[in-house]
Amino acid sequence: MKQGSTFSFSGRDGEAAQRHGLIWVLFLIYLAAMTWIILFKFAVSPEQLPYIRSLNLIPFHESVIVNDRLDLSEILMNGIIFVPFGIYLSILLSNGRFWVKFLAFAAVSLAYEICQYAAAIGASDITDVIMNCAGGCVGVAVYFVLRKLAGSRKRAERVVQILAGIGTVLMVMLIAMTLIYNM
Repeated sequence: MKQGSTFSFSGRDGEAAQRHGLIWVLFLIYLAAMTWIILFKFAVSPEQLPYIRSLNLIPFHESVIVNDRLDLSEILMNGIIFVPFGIYLSILLSNGRFWVKFLAFAAVSLAYEICQYAAAIGASDITDVIMNCAGGCVGVAVYFVLRKLAGSRKRAERVVQILAGIGTVLMVMLIAMTLIYNM
């Protein structure tokens, strides 16, 4: 080993390992927040959780119809919340094939729907799974475009770190305000 060189179990240089570590931390915070939003519906106590146990296996059917109209905001929000998931997986599984990332979106989304049904804390809906997977795919595409625009993986990861860091701080502030307001 040359003098001044560093050893890393990951095979990355020190700066890249730190960047990757920070992305993991931000990703885990994102997953925790997403779980609070999807499963616990922003509730700060068990009493605030709805008691709902329903299952819809027909895409874009009854559960997304409100006042005889398709509730596009509900559908779009299910996709949007998974966009960061696609971006994070594109970094964390940078050498992974698309189908592996897609299976991760589907597995996590399906796990949320099963938990909602089992705990009777939400309507389990195949439309949610479809839109969550679509949102994850959009996230993969966003990262692909960002990487092309940035010119390198390192620059793209730096942009994601900065935006995810800002988003995480804002999200933590929202959670803190929600908790304080509901005390």
